[in-house]
Parts: sequence; C-alpha cells; structure tokens
Amino acid sequence: INSVSWIVYTKTTPAISGDFAPCFNSNKSYSTEAGMTGYNWSVTNGTIASGSGTATISVDWDQSNGTGSVSVYYTDGNSCTSNTKTENVDIKILPIPNLSGQDPVCAGTTHNYSTDAGMSGYT
Repeated sequence: INSVSWIVYTKTTPAISGDFAPCFNSNKSYSTEAGMTGYNWSVTNGTIASGSGTATISVDWDQSNGTGSVSVYYTDGNSCTSNTKTENVDIKILPIPNLSGQDPVCAGTTHNYSTDAGMSGYT
C-alpha cells in the first residue's frame, strides 16, 4: 500500500490598519502584515501616492463623494495568495464656513467679521 501526504494551508486574510475616516484632500497611510510578498493594493475614490507593492501605502483622498475603500491581498510565507481584505473609508467633506459682516466696505475702513463657532484652525 502506497500513501501520499499533503499539507493544506489555511488561506490567510490580511488586516489593514489606518485612518478610515480621513478628511477630503488629506494623505493617509495604510499598513498590513510585513514580511509577505506580492502586495497588491487598490483604493476607490483616492489615489495611491506611494508604496504600491509594499506592506504600507500612502493614499491621497482626493475624491469628495464621501465614500471610498482600501483593499489588499498578498502572497504569504507558504506561497499562497491571501484572501482580499477591503475596508470602507468615510471621506469627510471639508466644511464651508459661514461668514457674516458688513458688505460692501469702503477702502481704508475696518470691520469685524465672524464665522461658525466651535471649529479649529481658523485662518
């Protein structure tokens, strides 16, 4: 009697870490397990700015429709292709501030203006 043995490896599913609620027009990093090969990343409603083919990518969230996603698969240490992992991304739309004050104004005059309270980074 002849016998044959096989090793059956469990197909892995990557984990993705990063900011899944970025602001529109921001650049964010996303990572998965290091030490694998053949990393294949894809994003919707954003652009991979750097890192394609590596364990960490940088994404420009440059589409303003409010939703996107980041996905990855790779070849693991057993030479098996992993499952594809996809994480949804909630792209935060930049607020449009309200501005109130005198309009029109005359040259050489000073006026006070106000905008929405409770925000940060006023310029």
